Amino acid sequence: MRLKWLVYSLLLCLAPMLVLAQSDCPAIVQTALDSADEFCKDLGRNQACYGNVDLTAQPQAGVSDFQFQQTGDIVDVSTIQTMRLSPMDEAAGKWGVAVMKLQANLPDTLPGQNVTFLLFGDVELANAVPTDGSSDLKPMQAFYLKTGVGDSNCTEAPESGMLVQTPEGVGHVSFNVNGVDVSMGSTVFFQVGGDDGMTISTLEGSAYVSAEEETQVIIPGTWVSIPMEFGEEEEAEVSAEAPAAAAPAPGNEIQIAPPDIEELVFIKPAGRPGLPLSYEGRRGLIDVLPFNLLERDIEVAPPLSEADVQILWELIQTRRDLDEPLCGFGPLPDCEEFDPSIFDDRDCVFAPRPGDPALPLGEDRPFCDEPEDDEQPPPDDSGDDQASPSDDDNDDGGSGDDAEHSDDNDDSNGGSNDSGGSDDSDSDGD
Repeated sequence: MRLKWLVYSLLLCLAPMLVLAQSDCPAIVQTALDSADEFCKDLGRNQACYGNVDLTAQPQAGVSDFQFQQTGDIVDVSTIQTMRLSPMDEAAGKWGVAVMKLQANLPDTLPGQNVTFLLFGDVELANAVPTDGSSDLKPMQAFYLKTGVGDSNCTEAPESGMLVQTPEGVGHVSFNVNGVDVSMGSTVFFQVGGDDGMTISTLEGSAYVSAEEETQVIIPGTWVSIPMEFGEEEEAEVSAEAPAAAAPAPGNEIQIAPPDIEELVFIKPAGRPGLPLSYEGRRGLIDVLPFNLLERDIEVAPPLSEADVQILWELIQTRRDLDEPLCGFGPLPDCEEFDPSIFDDRDCVFAPRPGDPALPLGEDRPFCDEPEDDEQPPPDDSGDDQASPSDDDNDDGGSGDDAEHSDDNDDSNGGSNDSGGSDDSDSDGD
């Protein structure tokens, strides 16, 4: 009897604490999002903003003036080596939020147009762009990412992850995450961790991902998973891909454990992207994402029905059997929207012929030499051949054979139509 009384008394004492904890979670989320909205609204191109506590960042080697310690701090992303956000800590009232505005492969002529990267919760990120000038990649156009999965503390709290949105009217942009090439013109949610590896959900617009010599389309209402390897092998190769972790600059106080650069750069694809699935079973995750911090309002696409998923699978298989790109037919994206280099590993592009549509905004490879009069240029994915999938010329290597493209297909910014930049092959995604 006495034991029962002690248990009852203990429950009475704990009840207010349990109620407080339950009510704290939504308040912490709202406070964090309000903080990021207030302090990160004036973020410029290729900058990162400390949106809400806690966040710890390590500067690149040789960077001495690095102030990224409190809410509202803003730094150039090129100075960041690693960044880690705090998962939900109800006792301390913390939930890390960071915002980045990246150029990716958008042209310099559109300085006001940037891709929004919103990071929240248990997120670790490592810059994969070389700092020695050996790459044509823009700042933070390639990075390693790891997130918590299934870690929401309350129904109002989003699971940890990364929400990415491209500007209106710029077509597809390209970047690389964990060695996976991404081409998107849309709003997309990323998570990396757990049994599903890396998951990519297209909430509006369209996206493509490429890994292990296969490209997959992700239409609105669907998500795709890519198996990832989180092992710690090949340590000897890491030094060639990323600089060693630098000590914090003087005055930078570490509040949470910094991410381990060596652990992050071991993340890599362990297989090809899976087929698109309906995100019907993920609506609870998607509905509470912090869309209010994005640049533009969106209407989240409804989940694709299972019947439509089956039709999509058959269409994808048919297009692959015909060596046709995954675009321009049925529910597939318009061929003019995506970055053609994701299907085409040539280091140049043929100039549009009279009557051809203009090259996509993200296409900045140099023009190929014009063929002799008795030769015909191979079909270009950005021209009429895209809009005519049945054209026999589309069987050429430039048609977008997503089963044979090379691993350097992620970087459409390797050269410039006007300035004659360098070859794409120097800007491999990691």
